[in-house]
Amino acid sequence: ILVLNLFLALKELVIQAENFQYKISRKNKKTAKYFADINPYSEMILTPDLAERIKRLWEDKGIVKTFERYVEFDLPPNTEYCIENIDRFSSSTFEPTNEDVLHARQRTTGIVETCFKVDKYSWTIVDVGGQRTERRKWIHCFDSVNAVIYVAALDEYNLINPEDHSTTRMEESLNVFNSIVNSTTFQKTCILLFLNKRDVFAEKIKKGDLNKVYPEYTGGPSYENGVAFIREKYLSLMSLAARANIVIHETCAIDTKQISVIFTAVMSHIFRQRLTVSGL
Repeated sequence: ILVLNLFLALKELVIQAENFQYKISRKNKKTAKYFADINPYSEMILTPDLAERIKRLWEDKGIVKTFERYVEFDLPPNTEYCIENIDRFSSSTFEPTNEDVLHARQRTTGIVETCFKVDKYSWTIVDVGGQRTERRKWIHCFDSVNAVIYVAALDEYNLINPEDHSTTRMEESLNVFNSIVNSTTFQKTCILLFLNKRDVFAEKIKKGDLNKVYPEYTGGPSYENGVAFIREKYLSLMSLAARANIVIHETCAIDTKQISVIFTAVMSHIFRQRLTVSGL
């Protein structure tokens, strides 16, 4: 999956460099053409020689300038991680680490159901695709759910929505959240809002560009102010009564210790809510 992520990123960078009319140097043109032409899903062989060519392409001025404009196109969020670890990935003895697994990105399509046990309790998590074409498949998953976990990326406030270039990914996320929390199906369901990628957002907010997307934001390059502003964007879509059923966590999906603590808190909250519903 990591090699696929890398190849998809390079193909997108080469295509966008051409769209932006950034020139690729002569010594890297052959590599650029290779990635422009390949189907990443069928050609995922990363050799040490190709890794060296990729590193030279990554340092090409045309690609550097293109990457600086990553907010304008759909680039895998783990691109830099893949480049930083490319020598390891291309080794014949490569074995993925836990960190590699956490950084791998695979878009959910359809409905993926995962069952597992924690202590004596059995849990089922149903992951549904977030793309517009996937949403019509959701409805039959929602019968008798105890909670809805909604994952929203804090850093996507200025990223172009690949399905609609006139909006940002965060605006799309807000629209979907609005349709879920105001659905009659979930009036009494616990809503768990995970404001994810807090680590990426903490660095991004320092550039102070949140108010370029939302002029009403006046909190400056402050992580706390930025999160509070985005948090309120989501809460403002809910009625006062609905707010009583929401729990919000700021998360970093690759921080396993934090996710473990949050999952314990989530389980406790769901148990308490079920007792309340049962009148106990």
